[in-house]
Amino acid sequence: MGKSRLLYEFRHRLDQENVTVLQGRCDSYGSDIPYLPLIDALRWGLHLKEEDSPAELLEKAMTNIKAIDPSLEQFIPLYLHLLTIQSDYSLPAHLQGKELRKAIEQALVAMITLNTQHGPMVLILEDWHWSDDCFPSGFENT
Repeated sequence: MGKSRLLYEFRHRLDQENVTVLQGRCDSYGSDIPYLPLIDALRWGLHLKEEDSPAELLEKAMTNIKAIDPSLEQFIPLYLHLLTIQSDYSLPAHLQGKELRKAIEQALVAMITLNTQHGPMVLILEDWHWSDDCFPSGFENT
């Protein structure tokens, strides 16, 4: 159908210097990873690469989160948890189950919202037809 090609053309016609682009994808095989497309978008937005060492991942994540807005520092343990980056930051013990899900969703909303205060942002989530399997139940109600 050419949907990916259309997204490619759209993304490359954006003013790359003035528009923040975050991109993630839903996958049929990733259905057991909650928030997978948003984790992909977070990795994209924080400029994290597969080939980065654990130390580089932590350094880039910390630097780029704080660069978006210093108030995001309160969410660093949640972002590092989502990104599976090892650090001295740990999740508060009381965050489990539903409370953890709500805290993660609040952190993601804060990241997106604060990112848009710097200028226009486009969030591209490909293969959305797999999205039901990528989000914990109840996500649509938050």
